[in-house]
Amino acid sequence: MKILNNKHINIYTSCKSIEQLDKFIIFCNLSDFKVRNIEITKDTVLHEVSVIAIITLETKDRMNHIDVIQKLNSFEGLIHIEEL
Repeated sequence: MKILNNKHINIYTSCKSIEQLDKFIIFCNLSDFKVRNIEITKDTVLHEVSVIAIITLETKDRMNHIDVIQKLNSFEGLIHIEEL
């Protein structure tokens, strides 16, 4: 994982449902992240259907990417998250 300190981060996420993804986006906004771009697809390869999203987040201040991933990973309903 990259240890970067800048204002943008691209993440790959997997959520249990579209409703959970919606709640995750709200969680990001409440955590002072702006969603700048999002691409959403459904993953039917897994035994259970999940929603995959590639998201670009921005903050007004520089951020440590490891800290960001740890903070976002605390969201309940998130199956997987990683930095791209």
